[in-house]
Formats: sequence, structure tokens, C-alpha cells
Amino acid sequence: MMAKRPGRRGWHDVDKTDIRVSELLQQFLMQQEDRNHSPKTVRWYSDMLGRFVTSLPTEARLRDIDAASIRVYLHNNRQNGASKFTLHAYARTLKTFLRWLLREGYVDEELHR
Repeated sequence: MMAKRPGRRGWHDVDKTDIRVSELLQQFLMQQEDRNHSPKTVRWYSDMLGRFVTSLPTEARLRDIDAASIRVYLHNNRQNGASKFTLHAYARTLKTFLRWLLREGYVDEELHR
């Protein structure tokens, strides 16, 4: 294993919570395309997750996402008349995105739950 040069930061040293959620969404969507998901599937993720991102403050960072922000998002959609099917679709899609964030090392186990 190579020694780390003094003053150099590795991936684990970077504050990943400072990354904009919109940038993470774009990375997620690119990966879905690279995995040969159908254009319809990628559009689904883009639409569903795009709604969540626009519900966050402008230029929201990863640190702005927590269980409370997700609950508020789902609650607001329920209050606005979203069906049980739609709410389940939002929750399922958010769970997929959170699992991706976990696999890619952006979040720890805590946020995923």
C-alpha cells in the first residue's frame, strides 16, 4: 500500500455532506443510464427524485437530508392529495436513492434507515 503524502486528502477525508443534492441526483441518473436501465426508468427516477430535490431549500446539500425532511416531504404530498400508490412510489424511489448514497460512501447506515 502506498503511503499517503502529507497534506493530501483522500475520499474518506472529504466532507461529503457539503455536496449539493442536485449534483448527487445527476450522478445517480448517469449511473442508471450506464447500467443500461431503460430511458423510461431513468425518466421515472428523474421525475420522482426531482420532485424531492425541488422540495428542499435552494442549493440544498446532502447534510440537509434527514429522516425528518423525508417525512415532511411525504406528509406534504399526502396533504396535497397524493394517492397511497403515489406515496409508496415516492418512498420506494427515495429508498433506492438512499441505498445508492450508502453504497457510494456518501452517507452512513444511519441516514439510510
